Amino acid sequence: MASLVVAIVDLVISIADLQERRSGVEKQPLPDVPPLVALVGHWLQPTIKNGTQFKITFLTSHFDSGEYHTKPADIAPFEQMTFSCIQNRNFHGVAGGTQFRISFDDAHYMNFAVGWTNPEIGSLKASAVEGGPYYAYEQATDKSTTLTSKDMYEAKDKDGNSLKFRIQITAQPGATPVFVVKQAPA
Repeated sequence: MASLVVAIVDLVISIADLQERRSGVEKQPLPDVPPLVALVGHWLQPTIKNGTQFKITFLTSHFDSGEYHTKPADIAPFEQMTFSCIQNRNFHGVAGGTQFRISFDDAHYMNFAVGWTNPEIGSLKASAVEGGPYYAYEQATDKSTTLTSKDMYEAKDKDGNSLKFRIQITAQPGATPVFVVKQAPA
């Protein structure tokens, strides 16, 4: 399937400004794992690092096992958000997915989901997909992966220059999986 070039209304910042601000969020340290979370047998504390100038909104979740200790929230541009999952009474570990939306303007957006697992039997896994939370959970792998958006987005910077970009999301598995969302020049 061919990708679309989606013209968005909002102005985008220059590539130099974008790289500088994205570097700042990528360097932010991950928060400590709360003691109550670390005491649970199987847990995860995923962090989403928003290296874009766009707000990311939490949409929905899927749990194959476990529950939230701290629920996901919306993520401001160039900020990070951390949530935590713990095993519940079923003692099957923690596994599932969380869906988000990147809003480019009032009419254009991209939905994506991150998958994560720390099962009772098996390995720590993570994924990022264009799709729903169940699909993200199914696609989780124990290797670092990168998702590049199918569509390309086009906007103008403050000087009127046309800029094209795609969204890239890296997924790094672990007990504290990290998902980095970027605007990548096309």
